[in-house]
Amino acid sequence: MPTRTPETDAAYVYRGELLTRAYAKNGGADWRSDPDAFVRWLEGRRQGLATATWRQYRAATSFYVEQQGQHSLAAQIRDLSSDGALTRHQRRSSKRLKTSATKAKYLSPETLRKIVEQLADADSKYAPAVRCWLLATIALGPRPAEWRRARWIEPEPGQGETVRILEVVNAKNSNGRAHGPTRRLIVENPHPGVLKSVAYIFEVVRRMKGDEATWRTFYKGMQDTLRTAVGSLHGNTRRPTFYSARHQFCANAKAAGFSRVEVAAMMGHAVDDTAAEHYGRRIYGRGTFNVRPHQEDVDRVKEAYEPGMWSPPSKPHAASPGRPSKSE
Repeated sequence: MPTRTPETDAAYVYRGELLTRAYAKNGGADWRSDPDAFVRWLEGRRQGLATATWRQYRAATSFYVEQQGQHSLAAQIRDLSSDGALTRHQRRSSKRLKTSATKAKYLSPETLRKIVEQLADADSKYAPAVRCWLLATIALGPRPAEWRRARWIEPEPGQGETVRILEVVNAKNSNGRAHGPTRRLIVENPHPGVLKSVAYIFEVVRRMKGDEATWRTFYKGMQDTLRTAVGSLHGNTRRPTFYSARHQFCANAKAAGFSRVEVAAMMGHAVDDTAAEHYGRRIYGRGTFNVRPHQEDVDRVKEAYEPGMWSPPSKPHAASPGRPSKSE
């Protein structure tokens, strides 16, 4: 009978910790306080998951709680049925129906060039803003709305005259999906075009004076303008959006050699598997990446894990070149 490897056991512990922490956040209680409620919550996650994924969650969670001495609970979890999980065919069909499945998870240089060309000819007052939001987000990674409260702050002593620091207010902090209220991105020798784009964004935001209705109208105008520009491009199976630029930033960071924890710190995520599993893939990374996270942000992400559970940097990465992306 085959046995699990130590690597599999470690992966089960990792996944089990993530799931029990997710339960604590969603249910507001520790899983040990009401094991039956935890089992019901876990069973509720089965819907929408592929059968193989559900089985992995079930196996990992039962292994994890058994390691904590909860043998009866582990047996209860192992007995949970796979009925209701999706077959591979159903999963594919479900993915096709999801809006996110129609959105591009990266922006190749060629696609970006075509979009910028379309924007230059667009009869829309929002076209310059769309261009700046895309370029600045590829370079620095904030969510579209996070630019509203982003700002340049003074570099710390000894960081050099060529360093700029962008402070971003994390949009997901209120629901526990961010690693803290803010994050700081340390930028070495920022490109003049990026600085101009950021300056344009800051001026647009300043004129809104924090008015939410004005922002919603403005953002919808940008979305419509980008949608029109993208609609004129032929051959794209997935539609580029503002979040495609954020995916590209993540892909560039991965290609530059940053660890999962460091990427999570730069993306504003509370845990390192969000960027690893759901954001831009390393193979699409490109160019010279001149951003790095602040150590305090990295430490906050590490705090979510036991010692040894985070991934170290794979190689030196200060201003290291990324890989060229594939054309769409």
